[in-house]
This record gives sequence, structure tokens and C-alpha cells, in this order.
Amino acid sequence: MFEHALFPLNFNETTSRIEEMLAYLSLFGTRKITFLHVVEFGVAAAGRAEKRLWRVSDRAAARGFESRVLVRNGSAANEIVRVSEEEAADFIVFSWKRKTWIQRSILGSTTRDVIRLADLPVFVHKHNRPAPGEEGMTVLYATAFKATDADVAPYLCSPGLSGHRLRLMHVGERAPDPAAERARLSEVESSLERLAGEFSDNFDETDETATVGNPRREIVREARRVGADVVIVGKSDAPAGLGAVLGSTAEELPHSARCSVLIIPRR
Repeated sequence: MFEHALFPLNFNETTSRIEEMLAYLSLFGTRKITFLHVVEFGVAAAGRAEKRLWRVSDRAAARGFESRVLVRNGSAANEIVRVSEEEAADFIVFSWKRKTWIQRSILGSTTRDVIRLADLPVFVHKHNRPAPGEEGMTVLYATAFKATDADVAPYLCSPGLSGHRLRLMHVGERAPDPAAERARLSEVESSLERLAGEFSDNFDETDETATVGNPRREIVREARRVGADVVIVGKSDAPAGLGAVLGSTAEELPHSARCSVLIIPRR
């Protein structure tokens, strides 16, 4: 499920960051990488970009990846999504570079736009620690149960995400009265235990937690507490209600989390 990655580059990435990303993609079982740079105009700029992409491609080839390079003109987010479809990529990967809130307000965020527009998983790599060792990753999956589990489950069961520990988390809203809250908590506990059983073969350890509060804030806090390497969250395209909350969390989480984030879209 992670065999072919589309890796857009804006050339702000350092050599060490690219090497870290390639190490993660090796863990995911990725075999092929398409490197892409989007330029707004200029034949000369496109030519220089292609030469720089080939240097990155050579590094990937040295690690055993099959790779190719593409240069496109136009809107970065739109071209990234278009190329991901044309190249039949399995997922899109970004090396994260933090922007201030002023930069995000004025310039926007290509990563956020791609998360919103793409029908493919988006992996945002954060430089928070070395790539996990042979024991595998610590993964935090923030579940909304029926809204996203069917979409995320195939990825959590794939060899590319096998790891040392899976932490299942649900952030909900408190029910209006004590009896309803007890019933809600019982259903949450039952659902978390069911998911733990589904994914137990892919991880050495599985455990669960449930809390009440703001999803983005609580997910970030839990990821930091358990030392997660990757946070996984499903993206809902529903226009209102819980779907709107999930969609907003998926778009904002890469800005807030200290670790890498994998966003899975609706199928």
C-alpha cells in the first residue's frame, strides 16, 4: 500500500532531511519514488530544477529505490494532486518545514491544500528523532470509529506500518447526563478493544485510551506522552458535524504535532 511515493520538493529541504525521509520510506516498504518540483514559470528555472531533482534521485537510487523526476508548471497543490493521479502513486510525502502563523495566513500552506484536495494518503515527515530501529515504529491512531476505521484499517494491517506499539485513541464529547455518559464510555471501550484485536498481529503491543476534549490538542498531547513516531488520522469529507471536526483536525495536525503524521482519506 506504500509501494509508490510521490515526493514533491521545493528545494528548501536539506540533504539530511531528505536522507531521513528516505529512511522512513524504506521502513514503509516503498520501492518507487517520483520526485516532483512545480515551477511557476521559466524554461531556465525548469531546467535547473530538473538537475537538482536528478541529484536527489541519485541518492534514492543508492538506497535501492526505483525513481524518476518530473518538473511541472502551475499551482503547486493542484499539480501535486494531478501528478499523483497520473503516476498512480500510492501516497504523497512531504518533508515538513514549519511556517509562522503569519506566513500561513499570507502565503497559505501547500501541504494543507494537498491534504484537503488529494484522494491519496499524505505522509508529513517531521524531524523529531532518528528513524525507528529494527523494533519498528510506535504508532498512535486517533480513531473516530465508524467514520474512518474502514478506510484506515487496511493501512494499519499492512507490513509497511508494522511496529513495536500501537496506541489507539478516541477523543469524544461528554454525554449530557451521567447515564448517557456511562453508556457512551462503555461503547467507546468496546470499540477500542475490538480495534486492538483487529490490529494486534501487526504490532508487538496494543493499548487504548479515551478522553474528552479538543481532538487536535488531545492527539498532540498523547503523541508526545507516548513518544509516537507517527500519528495516523482519517480524513472525513462530510460537510458538517463530526466530519467537519475530523477534516479540520487532519489539515491542522501536521502544524501541531511534533512527530510525523499520516492522513488517510475516505475511500
